[in-house]
Formats: sequence, C-alpha cells, structure tokens
Amino acid sequence: MNSRNLLIALAVHYQGDVRAMIHALCNKDLISDELAESHLKSVKSEVLTILDPWYPKYLKETYLPPLVLFYYGDLSLLFNLEDNVAVVGGRKPSEEGANDVYYIVQEICNRYNIVSGLARGIDTIAHKAALENGGKTIAVLANGIDYCYPSENSELYEIIKKKNLVISEYYGTVPPEKNHFHQRNRLIAAFSKGTIVGESKKISGTLITANYTLNLNRVLMSIPSGNIKESLTDLFIKEGSPVVTEPEDVYTYLDDEKKTLLCEVK
Repeated sequence: MNSRNLLIALAVHYQGDVRAMIHALCNKDLISDELAESHLKSVKSEVLTILDPWYPKYLKETYLPPLVLFYYGDLSLLFNLEDNVAVVGGRKPSEEGANDVYYIVQEICNRYNIVSGLARGIDTIAHKAALENGGKTIAVLANGIDYCYPSENSELYEIIKKKNLVISEYYGTVPPEKNHFHQRNRLIAAFSKGTIVGESKKISGTLITANYTLNLNRVLMSIPSGNIKESLTDLFIKEGSPVVTEPEDVYTYLDDEKKTLLCEVK
C-alpha cells in the first residue's frame, strides 16, 4: 500500500486524531492491509493529504498540521492564504451583533473568502452573508465530513458543499466531540490571513481561535459590542486588538505589512 493511502486509512481508523496517527507511524504500529483497504472503500469524499504536492505550504507551518483532510467542493479556495479571512463569534448573538457581522461580511466577501465553522450564531451569519452577496465561503467542521452539525444548517451545508468548500479532519459520519472543536478552531485560524471576531462571551471557543490566530502571527480584529463586562471582543480591544466598525477597516489592517497585533489574550 502506498504512503498516501496508508495515511487516509489511518485517518479513518483513528477518526482524525493526528496525535494517534503520528504515534502509530513513529512506532510502526500499523493496521493490516485488509483493514486499510476496507477503510479506504468507506471514504465517500475527496481527500487531501500532507503528501500531496497541492497541500498548501502554509499549513505545514501551523501547529500540528493535519495529515489528512476530507472535503467536498472547491479545494482551490485554500491555496492562497492571502485570499481568506476567518469570521467567528458566539452561538447566541444579539440582533445588533448579528447585523454588525453581516454588514462587514457582505462587503469584504467581494475580496476575501470567508472561513468559519458552520456553528450556530455568528458562524452561520458569516457563511450566509458571503453566499447571499456573491462571495465564497469555507466551512470547517468539527465532525465527519458527511455529518452536518447542527442539523438546522443542513441546507446551508449542502449549498457550501456543492459550490464552495466544506472540509474536515474527520471522515464519514464521525460525531462532534468536545476536543474536535478545539482542533477545528486551529484550522479556521490556519486557513486565514486574519480573523474577525464578532459578538462573543469571554468564555467560549472563540477565544481558542483567537489565540491560534495570534500564535500564527496573523491579524486578530474585533467588532465592538458595547458590553464591557461580558464581551470577548471588548476585552480584545482593551488589550490592543484592531477595531472593525466598517469593511474598510478590514482592508486597512490586512494590507498593513506590519500587522501589529499587540497582545496574546490569556
């Protein structure tokens, strides 16, 4: 069995657990050819591996680069890091917070592909704003590539899958688990030149994406919410994050070669 197929089979066997895959490879604790062939036959999606010549170079520089990615749609949306901007935030935004994100994304999607996690709330708004205004979007899943979570986004999932890009480290119908969201968020940051944070509470998965953005020396931008006690974005702004109130702000920050982001949020 060639090395590429072995990686794919291991990704299926270990359900996308990169550390488990690396451990198996380093210790030569490999699965049988018969089991590997069975795993390969179970894969319905397209597959990108770290061995492929079209695997983006910038991904190899990220924390724990994915060995295998399962996807549907237009993989070329990943090829140029400069084309992608992540938009993330809370699952239960206020009407004002939701409108603020839509306002920004409906304009910047004409210049950037919008990367988000297909979650409820800000993620959903970001994907829809891009699609409804002629832009492209990338949905990064925390579950199997053939499994839509949350279920109410099934129609959105199908649209992105056919005309844009849905991508995941997890194959088939692997259900979402808590640690999957952490790993998914590192990819959202990795795929993007910068990250825009919409309304979110201080304790949330958005903080994980923000920290990965900073660790990659990418631009972290914040849409203010005006709720100083509860707002993660207002905390970021207090610590020095660039403020986004107009689409032009995003262009300014991302075009600035200095990319001065001033803090690592703890």
